[in-house]
Amino acid sequence: MSENVGPPSDFDPEGTTATVPPPPSPWVAPTTPPSAVKAPTLRTRSTSPIATSREVVLLVAAAFFANLALRTSVATAAASIAVVGVVSMLVAGGRTLQRDAKILLACAVFLAPWLAIRSNAALTTVTFLAIFGLLTLACGLSLHGSLFDSRVRNFARHIGSLIYEWADGLTMVKRLASGAKANARGASLIRGALVAVPVLVVFGLLLASADDVFARFLLIGDLPAVLGHIITTFIVAVTFLALLSRRAHETKADENPTSFRFLGPIEINLILGSLAVLFAAFVGTQVLVALGGADHILETEGLTQADHARRGFFQLVWVAGLSMGLVGILRSVRRSREDLEELAGDDSRAIPKDRFVFLASATLMLTIAIAAVSIQRLLLYIGTFGLTPLRLWALIGAGAIGVAVLVYIISIRGFRAETDWFPGVAVLLIVALVFGLNVVNPDARVASYNLDRASSVDGELLISLSPDATTTIIDNIDNARAVEGWLATRLCDTPQRSTTFGLLEFNFAESSSDRALDQFCTNTRPVSFGNG
Repeated sequence: MSENVGPPSDFDPEGTTATVPPPPSPWVAPTTPPSAVKAPTLRTRSTSPIATSREVVLLVAAAFFANLALRTSVATAAASIAVVGVVSMLVAGGRTLQRDAKILLACAVFLAPWLAIRSNAALTTVTFLAIFGLLTLACGLSLHGSLFDSRVRNFARHIGSLIYEWADGLTMVKRLASGAKANARGASLIRGALVAVPVLVVFGLLLASADDVFARFLLIGDLPAVLGHIITTFIVAVTFLALLSRRAHETKADENPTSFRFLGPIEINLILGSLAVLFAAFVGTQVLVALGGADHILETEGLTQADHARRGFFQLVWVAGLSMGLVGILRSVRRSREDLEELAGDDSRAIPKDRFVFLASATLMLTIAIAAVSIQRLLLYIGTFGLTPLRLWALIGAGAIGVAVLVYIISIRGFRAETDWFPGVAVLLIVALVFGLNVVNPDARVASYNLDRASSVDGELLISLSPDATTTIIDNIDNARAVEGWLATRLCDTPQRSTTFGLLEFNFAESSSDRALDQFCTNTRPVSFGNG
């Protein structure tokens, strides 16, 4: 038997010969020059995950407690529970978390209880911002990236991907609904809820209009507040949903990152050298003032040492902070040795000597000296006019800048130069600073310092402090003999706080203040109800 070759259409019409088509030539993909290939700005997710039922439950629970924290008088226990709920959503949701992300989440949980301990508004705000930043960075680094080997711009890219993918995270709700519809039981629950809710609303309103007791049981009279809680919970839940889109964070380091290095050694040496000379001149004048050599100038200007100390403190803090930022920018845009060799070609003598490390270290050491000058100025002013919360915060801020600059000097001097560890260490320094502030209790320290200065006590300042300082004021009120009676009267006029949500509004400072005032005051104090 003969075997046909090819389809019938390949045969000769006369049937005498069979023609086989020639084999196709191998296809060659058109070549595109590497410069024409445009890399995506952000890596997109390889899968479209559907939120699990555990994640949705924890998401709504965390949003509800965050809603209570936002709608009550202070962010207290409810805010702490909300943070724990968010972390549980990320951990118990069954998604992968790398080690560095877990470290950041642990730091957020570590700071959360202080929201229910301190009542100082500024301290609570700083603690909240630190927690929010830790959660955001943890979700950005959930799959890729390193806390201790990433530059600031890498952190920015990870957080940027979180924001970028938030819109896609919103579609997770649609995917969740689609997944439920694909499941017979889920589809039945959805259909049943769509019918049951309107039915319950209609019959509930009819029964509530027939009986006032039942109406109060259904919170009909508090319907505006209930709707407010529902709306706020929904808004917060939608915001938290961005944290669940972290499967999208495929933002690895670019294979060919864009280079922004355009400053050579000459420009760097000129910028840092001139700045170091300016800083050295300023530090020299401060030494002259401290030794009394500038008393004539101060007298001519009509300034005392305390007035001189007060003027310019915040400018010095700005100088100290901006100088570290400037050095960081110059470090990122200076040309590398390889770039300089490529530009110079065979003539290695054309490469100027790079003095960046020396000049940057000198500039930053002078920056620490400027921070020390600002601290010395503020201490002199505090010794004359007393301590206020703003002055204490400024003092702590100047000290924190000095520590950060010192750590940065260690970084640019080449310690563990194989990794970019400074940004991650800076994050942990911020956590340590916020934790330290909560432990120190700034308002209590302000009250204690001023009450120890028995010669002049500012009663108005003491009354303006938060409940964090109440116990300290009562324990040391004997030192304020000039204003003791007035201060006691004002303290006892402080309303006793009564909460609407019970333990969810618990605050240690508020409770301790109420107990101390109840024991101290002989009259009945007014009652102030929390917001609902």
